[in-house]
Amino acid sequence: MLGCVGDALERLAAGLSAAELHFYLHCREALLKRRRALENDVVEARAARDIRAASFRQARQQREVIETLRKRQFELYRQLEARRHQRQVDDLFLLRRERVQRS
Repeated sequence: MLGCVGDALERLAAGLSAAELHFYLHCREALLKRRRALENDVVEARAARDIRAASFRQARQQREVIETLRKRQFELYRQLEARRHQRQVDDLFLLRRERVQRS
């Protein structure tokens, strides 16, 4: 604020009228208030962004966990199906061998 007073005195000495000086100071104060408000908005926006980023990271981690579980479940299913198929092939082989031996 001290710089503002010095600036005002310089303007007054340069021939600025008191009304113009008052208007200048009023505009300057309004701009400073607006700047502080905008800086607060930036701080709030960054905080909101950080919250959303954390939420996004958590959702991504949950998706990755589900994807990993899905892959494991599919691999287990594939193994069980392969074993079932092999049992069917073995049973068919034994049936044919038994039929050949009877003949």
